[in-house]
Amino acid sequence: MKSSPLWPYQSPVIHETVSAILRQRSTNKSDVREVALRDLDLSSAKSILDLGCGFGFMEESLATRVAPDARFVGVDAWPANERPFLEKVTANGRTGRFVCMRLAPELPWPESSCPTGFF
Repeated sequence: MKSSPLWPYQSPVIHETVSAILRQRSTNKSDVREVALRDLDLSSAKSILDLGCGFGFMEESLATRVAPDARFVGVDAWPANERPFLEKVTANGRTGRFVCMRLAPELPWPESSCPTGFF
């Protein structure tokens, strides 16, 4: 699958290493997670669906902004991302599930909902 533009993301270690290098060398020192979440009140959010969750980069910031009993569902194409994603979720005292699938234009669960039956 090396011909896929997604192949660099199949290794969580490489993905995290590249992410750290980009943050270190970027002239824009703003954390993209902080910028993306800055004006959002997520304090009552209880179901978080992270499409293309990778190794759980967003979960580190999201976990402190959502309801204490919030549950996370991470969807990613690479099975190797399951462990690091779940580690990021549980490190912040949250529960989570991981779904290994490539995203398509139509998602296989109802609009405005996390995948059913995961919790």
